[in-house]
Amino acid sequence: TRPRRYGAFVTSVLAALGAPPPPPPEPVARRLELLEFPAGRRFQPHGIFIRRPRVYAVSHAGLDQNGSRIEVFEGVDNGTLIGLKWLRSVEHPLLARNCLPNDVVVNFDNELYVTTWLPAPLGASGTAGA
Repeated sequence: TRPRRYGAFVTSVLAALGAPPPPPPEPVARRLELLEFPAGRRFQPHGIFIRRPRVYAVSHAGLDQNGSRIEVFEGVDNGTLIGLKWLRSVEHPLLARNCLPNDVVVNFDNELYVTTWLPAPLGASGTAGA
């Protein structure tokens, strides 16, 4: 069932009556449309950071597409997030190695920080060669 959403009027009436506020609606997962994402580019999201209106995602695109990178999007909404408009990719040789970046965060000075999963990249065969 869909979570019940209360408007400002109902919430203010409940408050005036001394009733506890209604619980917040539960999050709902939905598929987001990728807008203006480069054709032929693989997007395999991993670590994601959101600071409205931006969304940053580690993408493990594979060695055949220069490895991993950070994809930067802007949220598209009509009151509810409905899509992600691609803005740019952040690429660097230290990010590109197969499956090395794990997560991303951006501070208030717009500095981007990336954590790594392993101290060295996986080979082309992943863990099968380990």
